[in-house]
Amino acid sequence: MSRARDLSRLVGPQKAADAADVVFQDVTANSFIGDGSQLTNAGSTVSIQTGVNTDLLIPFTGINSGTMTSANVNSTLTFNPHSGTLSANAFTGDGSGLTGAGASLANDAVTASDLFVPFTGISSGSMTSANVATGVLTFRPSTGELKSTIVTSTSDATLKKDVETISNGLDKVTQLRGVTYKWINNDTDGMGLIAQELEEVVPEAVSTDSNGTKSINYSSLVGLLVEAVKELNNRIDQR
Repeated sequence: MSRARDLSRLVGPQKAADAADVVFQDVTANSFIGDGSQLTNAGSTVSIQTGVNTDLLIPFTGINSGTMTSANVNSTLTFNPHSGTLSANAFTGDGSGLTGAGASLANDAVTASDLFVPFTGISSGSMTSANVATGVLTFRPSTGELKSTIVTSTSDATLKKDVETISNGLDKVTQLRGVTYKWINNDTDGMGLIAQELEEVVPEAVSTDSNGTKSINYSSLVGLLVEAVKELNNRIDQR
């Protein structure tokens, strides 16, 4: 404060010369005017901090050049030095420049409860959010059971060509063998057909993946069963 009083007494012709010789160690005021370009040893001290395990507020400003003399913070934008987690209510952009970002995936074949299946309305770009339908669409990893209220198969006539009625439906059905079994991975009971056996009679209903594992499109057997019943009914009528 004594140096401030000394400065206040600098008047007259010698003011400029005398003021140039004054050196201040610490100056306190409500505000300073100027760009600060001549200041030395001014600014914030920066150090690496990874030990603090709490969400800290991130300062931001509206200027894009010059010297930042003030900044703002918002509780919705935080950074945790310990975990390296940046948190905000929303992020915008296509994420093309991000690395190490996204959801972590793990193989789960043991969870014995119904999990919700996420879905979205977008068909391209980056998925930043998803929806679930509780009680309507679920999946149980331990049994591979996908549960839905209604499951439909696309079957519009405008999407098909070379349509022909199935022949010898009854003969094909009589060659099939319905079986009961237990699944090896979870020892649960099952009932149905064996894909390899069905493929010999109705190859159109069997698919093989890149690992050689076969699967059955059971809905495609409906047409076969319909024609088999019709043939059986005709034989009864002819007696």
